Amino acid sequence: MRGLISRLTRQLRGWPDPSVTACLIIKDEGRYLPEWIAHYLALGFDRIVVYDNDSGPDTLAVERICSQQDARITVIPWPDVPSRFSQITAYEDALARCATDWIAFFDTDEFLVLKKHASIQSYLKCAPVDAGAVCINWVIFGSSGEARYRPELVARRFRRCSLTASINQHVKSIVRKAGAKRMSHCHSPKLRKRFRFVDGELKPITLEQRAFNANYTYETAQLNHYVLRSREEYQWKVERGSPEPQEGGFKYRKFADPEAFWTQHDFNDSDDDRSIDVWVDRASELRSKFDRALGEQTPAIEVRAISISP
Repeated sequence: MRGLISRLTRQLRGWPDPSVTACLIIKDEGRYLPEWIAHYLALGFDRIVVYDNDSGPDTLAVERICSQQDARITVIPWPDVPSRFSQITAYEDALARCATDWIAFFDTDEFLVLKKHASIQSYLKCAPVDAGAVCINWVIFGSSGEARYRPELVARRFRRCSLTASINQHVKSIVRKAGAKRMSHCHSPKLRKRFRFVDGELKPITLEQRAFNANYTYETAQLNHYVLRSREEYQWKVERGSPEPQEGGFKYRKFADPEAFWTQHDFNDSDDDRSIDVWVDRASELRSKFDRALGEQTPAIEVRAISISP
């Protein structure tokens, strides 16, 4: 059976490129959106779908202006849904709505890096035909000693990371639409029969608790996770709160112990390998287009504490 799958996989590499969507749910992180969108378009993603979870006017302005500049970008209002976690309901909607062959489910602080392929299409064409999801391991990035926000690229500002931290066992998934039964977890889908998970090397794996892969390398792909950014930006994140499901919908709760979270995630023991730089360079023209449009229309992109009624 495995031999047949291998032969079919080799044959499929001669087929047309697969189509791919990048899916994101966002709340009040508009200042990071142009860089994120440009990065994934530079990777070759055919569509960008942004689910907006009740953002304020600043982020809404950025979403509107970016989508006006590129027809590949779709913004979908996504308010809280009673008794469901809005991130999961958005992912399930994307799985049903998107017509592309694959859908990647990443956050604004997660940047996919391909090291051996010229595009996301050439990468996914190498996946086995029974791969229902490609699970990419994190590389956790710390603050790099940055205390304040600077209006420069996240991928340029933060260069210090850990390649060995246990938190890197977390994965996020690029999901084959035909292989996924549903998105019941933010890290991975429930697969249909006869489909399996593969890692960033496109080799079969068994996920632990739907979210962890301990046997990973970064030879072919990695997911840079800029979870903290600078100390100032982390404070903004604390004020905004972390998304959690609750009875009646979706609530942003204040971090129970912000200092502990910072300490547990501020890994700066290694320099990154600069593999993201080629994609940052390729995205420069797209970023410039967004920057010009944003400058002309001048949305007031401010960061503020968000008041959520109980």
